[in-house]
Amino acid sequence: MQITVRKATESDIDKLRNNPTWGCGVSEFDWHYDSEEIFSSFTS
Repeated sequence: MQITVRKATESDIDKLRNNPTWGCGVSEFDWHYDSEEIFSSFTS
């Protein structure tokens, strides 16, 4: 496989500017834990 690197043309940039962005709304998940989480911090 050969990879070619080149400077983007104005046409390339225009195509990229017109691409829609991907997005997703906030999701909620029904997570549960069998035991309580324990947080600890370590200092050196």
